[in-house]
Amino acid sequence: MDSSTEVSPYLKNPQPYVAPHESASQEIDNSELQTATSFSPEEIADVRAAVAELLVFGFHGTRLNNHARSLIAMGAGGVILFDRNFEDPDQVACLCADLKREAGSRPFLIMVDQEGGYVQRLGPPFTVIPHARTVGDTNDPEAAAAIASILGRELRAVNIDMNLAPVLDVDTNPQSTVIGKRSFGKSPSRVAEFGYAILFTVIM
Repeated sequence: MDSSTEVSPYLKNPQPYVAPHESASQEIDNSELQTATSFSPEEIADVRAAVAELLVFGFHGTRLNNHARSLIAMGAGGVILFDRNFEDPDQVACLCADLKREAGSRPFLIMVDQEGGYVQRLGPPFTVIPHARTVGDTNDPEAAAAIASILGRELRAVNIDMNLAPVLDVDTNPQSTVIGKRSFGKSPSRVAEFGYAILFTVIM
C-alpha cells in the first residue's frame, strides 16, 4: 500500500480513553468543589445524568467487565464495539445481551462500525462487505440496498442497535488517509444516491 492510500492509524487500532494523570485529576476535583457551591446536589446529579446519556464508550475484551459496568452505572448512553470485542456471532449476541441487561430498563444503544472494506469490526462468519467505492463503481444503487439489507439482518441477529455507516463523505481530497475507498465516490450526486438507497432500505 503506498502512502497516498495508507489507512489512518485510528481506523486500524482505535484506543479507549485513558484517565488523566493525578495533577489533572486534582484540577478537576477543585473545579467540582467550586461547582458544588453554585448548585444544589440534586441539580448537579441531574446535569451529570444528562451528560452521561451522551457518552458512548468502548472497552477491551469479549465479556462484560468492570470498566463497562462502571460506565453503565454512571448512566452512559451507549457502547461501541470493535474487533477486540469479537470472537464469533454467539459470543457477540451474548455480550450485547449482557450489556443491555446491565443497563436495565433504560435506553442503551449498542453500535459498531460495520462499513465494509477495511472498516469491518465483525469478521467472518459475518458477511464480508466490499469497500463503499467498490459498491459505488457498480453504478447500481440496488447493490447498496442489498448490502444494507444483509448488514441490518446480521446486526439485529446479535442485538446490535446501530451501524455507524455508511460514510457519506465525498472523496474530494486525494491526500486523505481517512476517507478514500470508504466513500461511494468523488461526486456529491453519487454519494447521495447510494447513501439514500442504504438508508431507505434500513428505514423500510
